[in-house]
Amino acid sequence: MKVQSIPIRTFGRHSDQACSDNSPARAAVGDARCIFLFAPGRATIGAYHAANAADSYAREFVDQVMQVAACNAAHQVEERAARWLLDLHDCVPGDDIHITQERMAEMLGVNRSTVSGIVQDFRERELIATRRGVTTVMNRCGLQRASCYC
Repeated sequence: MKVQSIPIRTFGRHSDQACSDNSPARAAVGDARCIFLFAPGRATIGAYHAANAADSYAREFVDQVMQVAACNAAHQVEERAARWLLDLHDCVPGDDIHITQERMAEMLGVNRSTVSGIVQDFRERELIATRRGVTTVMNRCGLQRASCYC
Protein backbone atom coordinates (compact mmCIF):
# COMPACT_ATOMS: atom_id res chain seq x y z
CA MET A 1 0.00 0.00 0.00
CA LYS A 2 1.51 3.34 -1.04
CA VAL A 3 1.31 6.22 1.41
CA GLN A 4 0.53 9.51 -0.28
CA SER A 5 1.08 12.96 1.22
CA ILE A 6 -0.95 15.91 0.07
CA PRO A 7 -0.63 19.52 1.22
CA ILE A 8 -3.60 20.85 3.17
CA ARG A 9 -5.27 23.84 1.50
CA THR A 10 -8.29 25.68 2.85
CA PHE A 11 -9.96 28.60 1.05
CA GLY A 12 -6.74 29.91 -0.45
CA ARG A 13 -4.75 29.55 2.77
CA HIS A 14 -1.89 27.07 2.65
CA SER A 15 -0.47 25.01 5.47
CA ASP A 16 3.06 23.62 5.52
CA GLN A 17 1.62 20.49 7.11
CA ALA A 18 0.90 17.44 4.99
CA CYS A 19 -1.73 14.78 5.46
CA SER A 20 -0.61 11.18 5.02
CA ASP A 21 -3.33 8.77 4.06
CA ASN A 22 -2.99 5.00 4.34
CA SER A 23 -6.52 4.36 3.10
CA PRO A 24 -7.41 3.15 -0.41
CA ALA A 25 -8.85 6.63 -1.16
CA ARG A 26 -7.39 8.50 -4.11
CA ALA A 27 -7.52 12.18 -4.97
CA ALA A 28 -7.27 13.62 -8.46
CA VAL A 29 -6.67 17.32 -8.94
CA GLY A 30 -7.28 18.90 -12.33
CA ASP A 31 -8.29 22.53 -12.74
CA ALA A 32 -7.61 24.42 -9.50
CA ARG A 33 -11.38 24.91 -9.11
CA CYS A 34 -12.12 21.17 -9.14
CA ILE A 35 -11.14 18.45 -6.70
CA PHE A 36 -12.61 15.01 -7.07
CA LEU A 37 -12.25 12.40 -4.32
CA PHE A 38 -12.61 8.75 -5.12
CA ALA A 39 -12.96 6.17 -2.38
CA PRO A 40 -14.83 2.92 -1.89
CA GLY A 41 -18.40 3.73 -0.86
CA ARG A 42 -17.93 7.51 -1.23
CA ALA A 43 -19.63 9.56 -3.92
CA THR A 44 -17.70 11.96 -6.11
CA ILE A 45 -17.77 15.47 -4.73
CA GLY A 46 -18.65 18.10 -7.31
CA ALA A 47 -16.46 21.12 -7.99
CA TYR A 48 -18.64 23.66 -6.16
CA HIS A 49 -18.55 21.52 -3.00
CA ALA A 50 -14.80 20.88 -3.18
CA ALA A 51 -13.63 23.95 -1.26
CA ASN A 52 -16.12 23.34 1.56
CA ALA A 53 -15.21 19.66 1.68
CA ALA A 54 -11.48 20.39 1.81
CA ASP A 55 -11.96 23.03 4.50
CA SER A 56 -14.17 20.73 6.59
CA TYR A 57 -11.70 17.88 6.21
CA ALA A 58 -8.76 20.05 7.28
CA ARG A 59 -10.64 21.34 10.33
CA GLU A 60 -11.68 17.82 11.34
CA PHE A 61 -8.12 16.61 10.83
CA VAL A 62 -6.70 19.33 13.09
CA ASP A 63 -9.39 18.60 15.70
CA GLN A 64 -8.47 14.92 15.60
CA VAL A 65 -4.74 15.68 15.98
CA MET A 66 -5.48 17.85 19.03
CA GLN A 67 -7.71 15.13 20.53
CA VAL A 68 -5.00 12.49 20.05
CA ALA A 69 -2.40 14.74 21.69
CA ALA A 70 -4.66 15.25 24.72
CA CYS A 71 -5.42 11.53 24.87
CA ASN A 72 -1.71 10.65 24.74
CA ALA A 73 -1.05 12.92 27.71
CA ALA A 74 -3.99 11.76 29.83
CA HIS A 75 -4.35 8.00 29.32
CA GLN A 76 -2.33 4.83 29.73
CA VAL A 77 -1.03 3.11 26.60
CA GLU A 78 -3.31 0.08 27.16
CA GLU A 79 -6.39 2.32 27.07
CA ARG A 80 -5.13 4.11 23.96
CA ALA A 81 -4.37 0.80 22.23
CA ALA A 82 -7.91 -0.40 22.86
CA ARG A 83 -9.30 2.90 21.51
CA TRP A 84 -7.11 2.68 18.37
CA LEU A 85 -8.28 -0.88 17.74
CA LEU A 86 -11.91 0.22 18.10
CA ASP A 87 -11.35 3.16 15.73
CA LEU A 88 -9.71 0.87 13.17
CA HIS A 89 -12.48 -1.71 13.62
CA ASP A 90 -15.02 0.98 12.72
CA CYS A 91 -13.20 1.55 9.42
CA VAL A 92 -13.03 -2.01 8.12
CA PRO A 93 -15.68 -4.46 6.98
CA GLY A 94 -15.81 -7.41 9.33
CA ASP A 95 -13.61 -8.02 12.34
CA ASP A 96 -10.15 -8.41 10.76
CA ILE A 97 -7.81 -5.41 11.04
CA HIS A 98 -4.74 -5.67 8.82
CA ILE A 99 -2.05 -4.08 10.96
CA THR A 100 1.33 -5.15 12.28
CA GLN A 101 2.51 -4.65 15.84
CA GLU A 102 5.25 -2.40 14.44
CA ARG A 103 2.68 -0.11 12.79
CA MET A 104 0.54 -0.11 15.92
CA ALA A 105 3.59 0.92 17.96
CA GLU A 106 4.16 3.81 15.55
CA MET A 107 0.53 4.89 15.88
CA LEU A 108 0.72 4.82 19.68
CA GLY A 109 4.19 6.35 19.93
CA VAL A 110 5.66 3.44 21.90
CA ASN A 111 8.13 0.58 21.38
CA ARG A 112 7.04 -2.58 19.61
CA SER A 113 7.81 -4.59 22.77
CA THR A 114 5.22 -2.48 24.64
CA VAL A 115 2.61 -3.27 22.00
CA SER A 116 3.57 -6.95 22.12
CA GLY A 117 2.78 -7.05 25.84
CA ILE A 118 -0.53 -5.25 25.35
CA VAL A 119 -1.51 -7.59 22.51
CA GLN A 120 -0.64 -10.60 24.68
CA ASP A 121 -2.81 -9.21 27.51
CA PHE A 122 -5.72 -8.55 25.12
CA ARG A 123 -5.38 -12.10 23.72
CA GLU A 124 -5.40 -13.62 27.22
CA ARG A 125 -8.54 -11.64 28.02
CA GLU A 126 -10.03 -12.92 24.72
CA LEU A 127 -10.60 -9.41 23.42
CA ILE A 128 -8.64 -10.06 20.22
CA ALA A 129 -7.05 -12.88 18.28
CA THR A 130 -3.95 -12.38 16.16
CA ARG A 131 -2.06 -13.93 13.32
CA ARG A 132 0.77 -12.46 11.28
CA GLY A 133 -0.26 -8.93 10.26
CA VAL A 134 -3.92 -9.37 11.24
CA THR A 135 -5.74 -8.57 14.47
CA THR A 136 -9.28 -9.93 14.82
CA VAL A 137 -11.65 -8.21 17.23
CA MET A 138 -13.29 -10.97 19.27
CA ASN A 139 -15.00 -8.93 22.01
CA ARG A 140 -15.81 -5.35 21.03
CA CYS A 141 -17.63 -4.65 24.31
CA GLY A 142 -14.58 -5.79 26.25
CA LEU A 143 -12.34 -3.51 24.19
CA GLN A 144 -14.73 -0.63 24.88
CA ARG A 145 -14.45 -1.28 28.62
CA ALA A 146 -10.64 -1.39 28.33
CA SER A 147 -10.39 1.80 26.29
CA CYS A 148 -10.30 5.46 27.17
CA TYR A 149 -13.39 7.41 26.18
CA CYS A 150 -11.74 9.81 23.80
